[in-house]
Amino acid sequence: MPELQTQTRQISSLLMGKSPFSLPSGPGQPVTSAPPRSLQSATRCPKPDVQLPASDIQNQTSNIAHPTANSQQPTANSRYPKPDIRNPISNISSPVVFFDLAQTLVTTTALSPRRLVASRLGLSEKQTKTVGRLIMTHPATEPSSLAQALKKTLADVEQWQLERVLEEVWEEQHRCLRAIDGAPSVMATLKSKGFRLGLLSNTWHPLYTAFLDRYPEMASLLDHLVLSYRLGWKKPSAEIYRHALTLANAPPEQCWMIGDSYELDIEPALMAGMHAIWVLRHPEKEPTLLAQVLRGDKLPPDSSVVHLGEIMAYFTEKGPLCSSS
Repeated sequence: MPELQTQTRQISSLLMGKSPFSLPSGPGQPVTSAPPRSLQSATRCPKPDVQLPASDIQNQTSNIAHPTANSQQPTANSRYPKPDIRNPISNISSPVVFFDLAQTLVTTTALSPRRLVASRLGLSEKQTKTVGRLIMTHPATEPSSLAQALKKTLADVEQWQLERVLEEVWEEQHRCLRAIDGAPSVMATLKSKGFRLGLLSNTWHPLYTAFLDRYPEMASLLDHLVLSYRLGWKKPSAEIYRHALTLANAPPEQCWMIGDSYELDIEPALMAGMHAIWVLRHPEKEPTLLAQVLRGDKLPPDSSVVHLGEIMAYFTEKGPLCSSS
């Protein structure tokens, strides 16, 4: 709770022009003093997500959508709260909202799968990146088959070591998965108002199946699945976004991408002509990109929020629901 409050104050201060850390002096320059980033134990599940009081949030994140006047525009069930269905969509036909999965709809282990594997095998950074790409793009449905694929790039690691580590991480990712506060009701409300829903996610089999097992009500609301490990592509590739638009059978301007990463979710969606909402749960993850957006050096999202539940305000006040009666 204190850490999340600190992050929220940092982003609120930044958006009001009172930066708690130094902004880069130019495009591509590193932040000189980024906010501290604490990593939890790789073997522990993170604490459940919590909602902050409205007074801590201060409704500042909406400023990201239009940071400067000359900003460039993009070119191209019973377990959950009953949804509000007073304003069903009427002005456009079957719009689509794609969600990222990890850190947008759900949380799981504090470290990513590649970092968990790398820390237990003592891998170099180059090997870690290779492992990460393979984990997210290999169609493995059991640890042994993924271990066989990884062995081809990690020749100095014994097969039994790979299998043991992958089995551990596989189980941890499944055991630790939790829905983010507000996610079930947001999905149910959007669905009730006529939106089609989809996942557009860099993910792997244990995380996705944990989502299906733990939250079948949320999964049942989905119309479209764009999962990196099933397709062999991962975000931010243009191919995976083109595939999502083809699957949706809708023009880009009727599609939204909601995610926590500017690099993986927001920018590629905007470049594909889609709308995008940035969920700034952990703004310290991409401080340089955040600074570039605020300066107008990069495309701004249509909106930004600290908590997922806040996106309904965008859809009803500025999005396709604003003209519904």
